[in-house]
Amino acid sequence: MYNNVFNLVINGHGFPFSNADKFLEREGRLLFLAFLKPILNGRGFDFKEPTVADELRMDLVITYQDQRYIIELKRWYGEKYHQRGLQQLSDYMDIYSLKKGYILIYDFNKGKSYKEELISFQDKEIFAVWV
Repeated sequence: MYNNVFNLVINGHGFPFSNADKFLEREGRLLFLAFLKPILNGRGFDFKEPTVADELRMDLVITYQDQRYIIELKRWYGEKYHQRGLQQLSDYMDIYSLKKGYILIYDFNKGKSYKEELISFQDKEIFAVWV
């Protein structure tokens, strides 16, 4: 299901924000939720976990057909920041004993490429998408 959602985001849907410098992860969450709402359509729920442990806050948790999905949303600031995002997602996945997670990366660089990648991180599988 989520591979299809990520493909919707990748294939031609632009950002309604005129100034990428002001685009925050909060706006990314709202944009992504706008795509998810029709898919969830009463059969699933989305929520932002207020505090999970040690004052950490994950971006988005989706429950759909008795499954829980954790999605981390990040803006691209380079490889070092990306690695911290993967570690953060991995830590959240540990809290829920999950081995599969998702990260959506908003990249506003001029030479960017839209891509998806399956990342093995520690003992987990993370599906990453750059838009």
